[in-house]
Amino acid sequence: MALDAAVVGTEYGGPVLETSPGTTTSGNTFVLCVSWGDGRDPPAISDTFGNTYTLQGAIPEGASGDKSAVWVCEGGTGGTGHSVEIEFDENPGGAAAHLIEITGGPSIMDVCPTPVYDTSSPFVLASGPLSSANQVLLSLCASDSGLNPAVHAASGWTNISEMDNLASFWGSVVAKRLVSSADSVTASWTVSGADTARVHVLSFREASAPPPSGGSLLLLGVG
Repeated sequence: MALDAAVVGTEYGGPVLETSPGTTTSGNTFVLCVSWGDGRDPPAISDTFGNTYTLQGAIPEGASGDKSAVWVCEGGTGGTGHSVEIEFDENPGGAAAHLIEITGGPSIMDVCPTPVYDTSSPFVLASGPLSSANQVLLSLCASDSGLNPAVHAASGWTNISEMDNLASFWGSVVAKRLVSSADSVTASWTVSGADTARVHVLSFREASAPPPSGGSLLLLGVG
């Protein structure tokens, strides 16, 4: 079964917010994407099933203190009523959170280039070469301004979770892309009414897929 990505739940607010509960599968990878403002420190994260999430890459920050980050839990525990609680020390000016499941079987993260704070549309970030074909990529675009903007990923990407009402919270959108080759993939976003945006890209491969090239194979025999 090919890997894919699906939204588990979303939420906005703060300083404490919890994604809407969904049903997930144990052994899959879970990805938490969060955008927030006011220069607040990264939040504490707790999961319904006690899963541990690891921050991936840097936390880009815009000129007005708007930030975004992505956390990943590989091989987590799933089930009915799966949600994640995000707790900030102070009000984050309205955070937006997306909990995503990598479906289709166990997977591991492959590439995660340094996220960017881009000041010119389109807002772009390339994955770099993948270690294997047949992966699913996610991209988070968190914009800085505009009320109820239209947020679009480039051709080949599909928006799967949209929380873009900047009148109420720091908006962000998550898109996915399924690829059949190991070539670098570029996420290119356009956002109506936005001057800047932060962009993240991550790719996931099957847990049984071959590792990056360059390693060695030791063969053990008898005699």
